[in-house]
Amino acid sequence: MDVDDNELGIHCVAAPVRDAARAIVGAISVSATTPYMPPECMRGLIPVVRRTPRAFRPLSATARPEAAGPAWRR
Repeated sequence: MDVDDNELGIHCVAAPVRDAARAIVGAISVSATTPYMPPECMRGLIPVVRRTPRAFRPLSATARPEAAGPAWRR
């Protein structure tokens, strides 16, 4: 959770996205201005944001950037 830490007036809830080896390969976050994300909203988003990266795990087991070759870097 980020409460005005990076930018005044912005709140954020974030979680890492991990591959099959549990290495962090990305992140997912939900951000909003303070009036639209009060503390109770942030607390409610924590389980949702934590759950969401799990949907990517089946993809990460088969899709690796280094396996895609040079086209991945375009």
